[in-house]
Amino acid sequence: MPKEEELECEEEPGTMFRDDDPDKSIKKHVILSIGSHDSTDQDTDKKPKDADYSVLTPPLSHEIEVSILARVPRSEYWRISTVNKRFLSLLRSGEIYSLRRDIGVREPSVFVLASGESSWWAFDRRFRSCHKLPILPSDWSFVLGDKETLSAGTHLIVSGKEMDGLVIWRYELAENRWFKGPLMNNPRCLFASATCGNYAFVAGGIRADGKREVLKTAERYDPESKSWDRLPSMIKKRQYCSGCYMDKKFFVIGGKNEEDQALTCGEMFDESRNKWDLIPDMLKGSPIPTYHSPPLIAVVNDNLYTLETSSNEVRVYMKESNSWRTLGPSLSTDVSKPRIRGSVLI
Repeated sequence: MPKEEELECEEEPGTMFRDDDPDKSIKKHVILSIGSHDSTDQDTDKKPKDADYSVLTPPLSHEIEVSILARVPRSEYWRISTVNKRFLSLLRSGEIYSLRRDIGVREPSVFVLASGESSWWAFDRRFRSCHKLPILPSDWSFVLGDKETLSAGTHLIVSGKEMDGLVIWRYELAENRWFKGPLMNNPRCLFASATCGNYAFVAGGIRADGKREVLKTAERYDPESKSWDRLPSMIKKRQYCSGCYMDKKFFVIGGKNEEDQALTCGEMFDESRNKWDLIPDMLKGSPIPTYHSPPLIAVVNDNLYTLETSSNEVRVYMKESNSWRTLGPSLSTDVSKPRIRGSVLI
């Protein structure tokens, strides 16, 4: 494999600059220059101290430090955190991430948990480097059971069941740690979800308190307040449904109602009007699944795509005619590969 296509993975924090990286010298200069302090020759006889005391350049102001770090690729932050204690504290404060949002810096990262693995992996957007996240401190029931994932801002949300019941674990990128909670206002499983920038949306599903009630309630997760906000309920109750965010609206598609009947309609939530609208026959003509599985969908550039598993064909949704156009067979039909769970942080 050519060197520029090799994937670099690290399990422990450390320097991981590529030999062929044209920005390597720039990145090193940024890391070494920010936060250094003056020193004298008398310091050479003293024991090594934190990197803050290196003899490099005069210290920069706090505002300039934050401004520079906000423009450094986020995939490098876990390495920068090892430079000195102040950098680590600055990254954990969340100030850099707030500035990145204000100046419009967007850098997707992909978080993946492969079937049979105990730890999540974080990849950069080009899948050229990765590192392992801290182990999620859940019990064995959560590890072995089904899980549902979504992301919001710099939080990765993983929902599943432990021995004591339903639980949500969240990974905070700034802290590089897992935290438990918060639970949704209506704890659920088998729900639809979608992400839009700093927010995550969920709707429908089944109550997770043992009553098995099909829900039509909806909620939005805010990583700033680390809480779930209630949204207006959907028009129909749905389970085994899929969700996506398109054209600045939250869509919920397909699923089954409380009588276990397949739904061909969809719904969309418009935040500007704080209202749900029904989309009749959105899945009209699609084969009715005989098993409990939500539609396989993805949104690219505000275009909705689905994979029809019975025919292995990819289709695109035509918004104006409320119909689907077949594009052709999918590139892969190999279902023997390990199953993965993943989420994308922006």
